[in-house]
Amino acid sequence: SFFTQITGVDENTRTVSCKVDKNIDELVSAYNVENGTDYTALPANAYQLNGGDEAVLTFGPGTLYLSLKIVFIEENIAPLTDYLLPVKLLRGEGIDVDESICYIKVSNYSSLQKINLVKDDNNDIRTEYGSKSSSSEWNQWNLIDGDLSTIWHSRYKTGSHEYICHEKYGHSIDFHVGKDGALTTVMFEYVLRGDYDNGHPLEFTIYTCDERLDSGKYNWTGDESDWKELKKFTVEEDRLPNEQGGTFRSEILTAGQPFKWLRFSVTKGSDGKQVKAMNNTEQGFFSLAEICFWGK
Repeated sequence: SFFTQITGVDENTRTVSCKVDKNIDELVSAYNVENGTDYTALPANAYQLNGGDEAVLTFGPGTLYLSLKIVFIEENIAPLTDYLLPVKLLRGEGIDVDESICYIKVSNYSSLQKINLVKDDNNDIRTEYGSKSSSSEWNQWNLIDGDLSTIWHSRYKTGSHEYICHEKYGHSIDFHVGKDGALTTVMFEYVLRGDYDNGHPLEFTIYTCDERLDSGKYNWTGDESDWKELKKFTVEEDRLPNEQGGTFRSEILTAGQPFKWLRFSVTKGSDGKQVKAMNNTEQGFFSLAEICFWGK
């Protein structure tokens, strides 16, 4: 539901009606230009507003707040496409309304399969170099245990633990997302730790490769040319969460070639500190409570 209100008055004594702006294509186009995105406007047959095609909100006497019910029609939403539905009310006769735009991102990922990463399989999640946790209690298996009270935490400088990170990849974790077959499409969701306002990733890049080569402890694994950048995420461009327990779900990402491994590479961590190698002065780190993937 989309909530709106009459503004500029303390009490409504009349019956007034407001329509929803139907210029969806124009609103999406303007959004794409402003934000450098490439969303497709949600087709008119893929949703209903208040049970019909023409949504009208009628504020009766004494009513300042109303909700607009939006129903999405899955069979008319193409799979693996990222749509945008802007919702904006137009000014009613003789009365002002909140004309800010609510942008709803819509994706049909029913064709994607959830990827089952297994804790007992040491080949499913790999961490090396600076991504080795400074505490055995904060290991990588906490990311898939279904328990939001446990966390993964990257390495940081404390006591006898030296702060180490990779010059390019910062702190990263590799996931064997294509263990049952190579993927070309992936989507992920992560949850931030809920017990402390600390370690939220504010800049990270997703890389993919077909095969991950092991070259020994604390040596970076795989020829760098094998890892292809899929997308870089930033708190400014992608509105990454920065609060305890926050959740982020990516759009559907499509790679140029099939892959079996995915690298979650964090280069800016807590408090906006950059992750820098060896002689860094900004000792950025990151933590997560849970992460999961869907792919095809």
